[in-house]
Amino acid sequence: MLTPPPGPEELPPLVEVGEDERELIRLGLPQAAHELLAMVTYLTAGDGPLEAVAAMGRLGDVHPRVLARMRERVEVIANFLRARISFFITERRRDPDSFGAELELAGANLVASNALALVVDRLISGALPSETEFDRLGDAALGIYAALEAL
Repeated sequence: MLTPPPGPEELPPLVEVGEDERELIRLGLPQAAHELLAMVTYLTAGDGPLEAVAAMGRLGDVHPRVLARMRERVEVIANFLRARISFFITERRRDPDSFGAELELAGANLVASNALALVVDRLISGALPSETEFDRLGDAALGIYAALEAL
């Protein structure tokens, strides 16, 4: 049986805004980290898609739709992260002491988004991820926690 990666004890709060202002918030590295960790939590929840496939051999009724949206969002986040990493690397060439913690968080987020994409693709196809793929997802989540602490 698959065991979920450890969850956060307490994550720093996201930006508090009113309902009308939500669309104006741009994606940042901490927000990307929170979204990716929320996705890992959903995948590994007791009523999440991993448990459904493990227990019933198939996804629940709502899971395919949620997984498809999750896969789209992971791709958006991964593209954002690639752009941020390129920017940080360019800036570090000019000033080697700049953006170290941000680069670590962006890298940890990108590793997690790649691991998430692989697990989500497996689940969409109706299969369980391999133990190695699942372990990578847990390791990636732990990497995000470590990078958030360092930020």
